[in-house]
Amino acid sequence: MRYSLLRVASLAIRGPSALFPSKPCARRRPRPPAPQTPPARARHAPPRAMPRRGGAPLHRAGAILSMAQRRSTLGALSTQGVCAMSTYKIAVFVGSLRAASINLRLARALEKLLPENVKFEYASLGDVPLFNQDDEMSMPPAAAKLKALIASADGLLFVTPEHNRSIPAALKNAIDWGSRPWGQNSWPGKAGGIVGTSPSAAGTAMAQQHLRNILAAEGVNVLTTPEVFLQTTEGLIDDQYTITNEGTRKFLQGWLDRYVAWVAKHSG
Repeated sequence: MRYSLLRVASLAIRGPSALFPSKPCARRRPRPPAPQTPPARARHAPPRAMPRRGGAPLHRAGAILSMAQRRSTLGALSTQGVCAMSTYKIAVFVGSLRAASINLRLARALEKLLPENVKFEYASLGDVPLFNQDDEMSMPPAAAKLKALIASADGLLFVTPEHNRSIPAALKNAIDWGSRPWGQNSWPGKAGGIVGTSPSAAGTAMAQQHLRNILAAEGVNVLTTPEVFLQTTEGLIDDQYTITNEGTRKFLQGWLDRYVAWVAKHSG
């Protein structure tokens, strides 16, 4: 289906839920009738307006929304078309076990940018023993807790460092436990997102590519674009988990908006 440039702009301003309503009740909601435009009296009629659900018309001509206005509009409209009580739980897998992990700091910073109806729940990878197939039928409590978290989550977020051009052992171990025993794989059909940060200018690109291959094999629906290969610099995320660079914050907010819409699309 082809969309005009104006239609795409209208959908972008209306927010992710305009593209991906997440609940059946959203799709049953009737579209309000378009306002009647009075006949033009002058030779040059005023610009025609397109109706926009839940607000004033969007004009063909007029001021472009500032970034602050756009973020405010997205925040107000991102849950339009979603049932009033809809909430989403995101299981977060931070690949590093280090207490001062920069990837844990990134996850906490993203958490501060979430809409109110989306909550993070962090998996505890350090408590999960190494996978042993001998134990899968009487699963260790930490591994069973991990599988229960995956099963109950609406979406999955992987925040991974890069270890020797691949993913950390703790993260791979969690994926292995989640896939077992045979016939009880907890991963298929879940909506996933991948981000990561590193002091390197390449971010965690190699680790993320390996992780995409693994998750594809497990049936996770991973968001493809945009990708987040974030280079960590001193003070980029402060001790209150606030992103101090405005450009970086805008980019990550845009990625998070798209990810939340992706989760809403696949959780129905």
